[in-house]
Amino acid sequence: MSNLRKRLQRLAATAEPDEREAAPEPGPASRRVLDREPHLPIELGAEDDLAAAKRRRIDELRERVRALAEKPARRSDRASKVAKEAALAELPFVRFERSEGAVDVRTRVYDGTARHGHVPLKSALEAIGSSVATLAIDRGLADFDPKTALFLDTETTGLSGGTGMMAFLVGAGRFDGGQFVVEQWFLREPSEEPALLLALRERIEQASAIVSFNGKSFDLPLLRARFVMNRLGAPPSPPHFDLVHVARRIYGERMRECRLVHLERDVLGFVREGDVHGSEIPARYSEFLRRGDAQGLLPVIEHNLWDVIAMAALVGELVARASGGDGLGRFEPSDMAGLAKTALRAGDHSLAIAMAGDALAQGRSQGERAVVSRAGAVAARAHRKRGEHALSREALLAVIESAPEDADAHLELSKIYEHRYRDAFRALEHARRAIGAEKDESLARRLARLEARVRTSTLKLPGID
Repeated sequence: MSNLRKRLQRLAATAEPDEREAAPEPGPASRRVLDREPHLPIELGAEDDLAAAKRRRIDELRERVRALAEKPARRSDRASKVAKEAALAELPFVRFERSEGAVDVRTRVYDGTARHGHVPLKSALEAIGSSVATLAIDRGLADFDPKTALFLDTETTGLSGGTGMMAFLVGAGRFDGGQFVVEQWFLREPSEEPALLLALRERIEQASAIVSFNGKSFDLPLLRARFVMNRLGAPPSPPHFDLVHVARRIYGERMRECRLVHLERDVLGFVREGDVHGSEIPARYSEFLRRGDAQGLLPVIEHNLWDVIAMAALVGELVARASGGDGLGRFEPSDMAGLAKTALRAGDHSLAIAMAGDALAQGRSQGERAVVSRAGAVAARAHRKRGEHALSREALLAVIESAPEDADAHLELSKIYEHRYRDAFRALEHARRAIGAEKDESLARRLARLEARVRTSTLKLPGID
């Protein structure tokens, strides 16, 4: 390298002569040429050709230097491929040759006695379509069949989206008889993505529904984009049961974050050991591609497996509660109120009233005023939807008994007394305590109207319930 550098310096010096040096005296031959053709710069053109040849030579040498500098990196690349082959031997995958290419798969089978925390996996097989539709607030899931559903989760090369992001690990669970089977497809090289996608497409085409955790916003759009990027026909989109929205509606009041790992711990009673946070997963796969780090990927594989299993157990727990039965997971009064509100939105008034009643009773016994207010409001609204105005009033009175300052309950009672019982006195009493439950202008008009009715009813006794 030192000799080559010296040669480059010498050539650079000759290619750019000092302009301050005097031009050499022309020799006899050059004098004869100039004498014959004084107007043609023959000697200058020859010098230009020589300088151009030297510049080309310098460029060639620079390319050789650049190539020599890159050789260690190429050797490092070769070493990383060897390390990757060794790492693949440590990973729990079996390589299968398919007509469209090779794919790495891991298969785990769980029998009917398997549990995730307190909840058996087979409880998901008892899921009723109508209850799933209520939980999801989606009538399109009324025919949900857990026997043919696919529980899907992906691990990706990024978390922020983009056309370059891909799923390097896909976990898919399904019931086969009384057993729960989890398949995990792994992408050892980005070039093998089409084979993985086609293997996954077979499972999706066989499924009657997809179960995921935030799959509507993340996993499924990503997979569809990858099918398009690889010029493969995207599979059909079966009904989708996304558990993240259900979990937020039911458990969100007592859980600051409704991540799957938190639901496992606080609902199912399962604590992960040695788990990896989702934000670290893309970097771990990158390290595998660069350095062949298998140890960094092993927790990611288990993380994906736990996610798929947790979804099956969570479906069993949620549907048991929504069907009016007893689940085996943790179910707090705030969860009951959340389920009652979900049932009300789905139009299942019977379930809404039952869950709200349980939440009211337990919330009052435990002194949870916020739960009592939420549950009472749901019960009152559900009874009103069914035309049961007396029961609606009783639910609101139960709220006020535990939470006298609940402005929303006072407002609803004011409406009931005014419009259903024609009792302006009691309607005005509750309206005066409903400050903040509606806009100031609306409340002012309500108060003025009720005060006028009270003044004009001096010859009339207040209504009697």
